[in-house]
Amino acid sequence: MSADQFPIENGLAAQALTAATTAPIADEAWADGYILQFSSVDGKLHLVALPSGGLTFVSVNAPLTGNGTPGSPLGVSPASGVAAGSMSAAAFNQLAALPSALALPVSVANGGTNSGTALANGRAMVSSGGKIVEGDAPINVQVFTSSGNYVDPGFGTQVHVYGISPGGGGGSGAVGVSPAAGGGAGGGGGGIIDRVILKSAITSTNVTIGSPGTGGAAVTGAGNGNPGTAGGSISFAGMTITGGNGGAGGVTSGQANGGSGGVGMFNGCLGGASAVASTVGVTASVGFPYAAGGGGGGGMINVSARDGGAGSGPLIFGVVGGTAGAGSATAPTDGGTGGNQVLLRLPGGGGGGGGASSNSAVPGANGGAGGGYGGGGGGGGAGFSTGTSGAGGTPAAGILILTTF
Repeated sequence: MSADQFPIENGLAAQALTAATTAPIADEAWADGYILQFSSVDGKLHLVALPSGGLTFVSVNAPLTGNGTPGSPLGVSPASGVAAGSMSAAAFNQLAALPSALALPVSVANGGTNSGTALANGRAMVSSGGKIVEGDAPINVQVFTSSGNYVDPGFGTQVHVYGISPGGGGGSGAVGVSPAAGGGAGGGGGGIIDRVILKSAITSTNVTIGSPGTGGAAVTGAGNGNPGTAGGSISFAGMTITGGNGGAGGVTSGQANGGSGGVGMFNGCLGGASAVASTVGVTASVGFPYAAGGGGGGGMINVSARDGGAGSGPLIFGVVGGTAGAGSATAPTDGGTGGNQVLLRLPGGGGGGGGASSNSAVPGANGGAGGGYGGGGGGGGAGFSTGTSGAGGTPAAGILILTTF
């Protein structure tokens, strides 16, 4: 018998095996449990072993039903009485429900946002009204009380620049005998900047914060007082705000002038002068929304100790200047510290001027410290004869706040 030929017992089986729609079976040894597999190489059916574990029928679940729950199997096994690969009516209904389950916007339950609002980008996502949407435009705030560098947060196009430069120190009082010795003058308040710039205009990220000035040191023995020093400047992106200038030291003739305010978009206030002619320290000038100057120190005339001048303050912010110190032969009082709202980052009040002494054994009183931010120091009170004068008050530091939006 030739290859691919075998005896048959009836003509119907022979016709089925030799019909044009069937492939010839290769002449190979048979074994139990093998299956026939067609090969396109020779166009014949070959006996091959079953895969390990036998044949497996796989059912596929619909991804979701209309209510978002997993569906039932789409395929059915031969044991169910339905041909493998066919689909039941229930399974078809599950597929038909998918478009509504995945309709836009996709619900949060189905893994979506439930929102069809377009995104503006660069914002955090928040939940609101059963939807996941973009939050408000982000804001980045960087606060500098010392030098550093602005860091681009990676969003926003504009930067709000708000700063108050340091104040100037108060001058110390003079020491003299009759007829007069003047108190030191108050230091000037720091300048202010408050403007919005384009972030793209920032060519240098460097931030410089100058130090506050210092009060003039007290003097012992007859002579003029020492001046206070000016506050340092604040600079950023090509803009500079100068600090308040120091008040002049007290003199034995003429007038000790208060320090001028720092120069900025808004200039700081002038410190109070101390005139020998009046011997009472002059209250510093007041303005809005400026950092305040310190009051002038009290003078001494004809063995009579006079009071210092009060510091000024931006009253509209609820910030007052330091109180004036009282002159005395036994217990002159220091000028009060200028008011402040440092938590609100507002301009501060100037320190009050110290009271004078008319007793060489009792020093003149010191000028009050400036309030934050930018308040000038108060002037020191005058001393008598060979005694000691009051020192000038210490001014407040500056601050720069950069808000990107």
